[in-house]
This record gives sequence, C-alpha cells and structure tokens, in this order.
Amino acid sequence: MTHCLAFSPTNRTLAVNGEDEIFLLDTETQTALGAHSVDLKGLITDIAFSPDGQTLAASTNLSGSDDGPCIFGKWPPEGSWSIRSGSTRWPVIKVAFSPDGKTLASVGADGSLILWDFAARKPLGVLMKIPMR
Repeated sequence: MTHCLAFSPTNRTLAVNGEDEIFLLDTETQTALGAHSVDLKGLITDIAFSPDGQTLAASTNLSGSDDGPCIFGKWPPEGSWSIRSGSTRWPVIKVAFSPDGKTLASVGADGSLILWDFAARKPLGVLMKIPMR
C-alpha cells in the first residue's frame, strides 16, 4: 500500500513508499531505479528529499521503538540503505527539510512540531504544540 511520495529537487527522481520499502523512479526515462527496504515495524507516513537531493527523510507511525520514528537514508545508497534514527514519544506523521537542508521539521501525532539538527540527528527542541482534534 502506498502512503506518500516525494519528488527530488531536480524533479528527476520520485520516491514512493510501499509497506516496508521506498521505491525510486526516474521520471524522465520512466524506469525504476531500485527499491530499498527500510526494515521498520510501522508504516511509512511521509517522505522528504533534502534540498541537495542526496538524502531522504521518512517518518513512521511507531513511537518508542528501537528504530525510532524518523529514518534517514543516503541516496544513492552505498551498499545497503543507511538508516539513522531520531527519537520521540509519539508517532511522527510528517517531515520537511528547511531550504538549506540543515534542519528537519517533524510533526507528531500528539501535535509536537520538533526541529532537528539534521547533521547531528538530534532534536533542537519543540517549536510549538499544534492543537489536535
């Protein structure tokens, strides 16, 4: 089941998720570039390319797992898909990069909008708590 998709900044690559894979497609040649397993127990809820197009960030609907709710993968993968985790108490439902690629924003199911230092994979803090209905 597909839940989300994202274009790279060049519009040349489209990332689409399955249950436990991210598929990358070349939009010019309309060919598959590969599928990469993300080995998570939850479903991927969002995907975002970094502004330089070299990294994908994704969120999952699990919280408190060993994997953490945010995964980060280097594209193109060197050998295996690289996964690094962030950690929050609640499932993360959306992710977005800042235009300079240094900050990743995530919003959780509890409404917490968290800014992350992307290079350090560490939270900078909760920017605000969005009321959830």
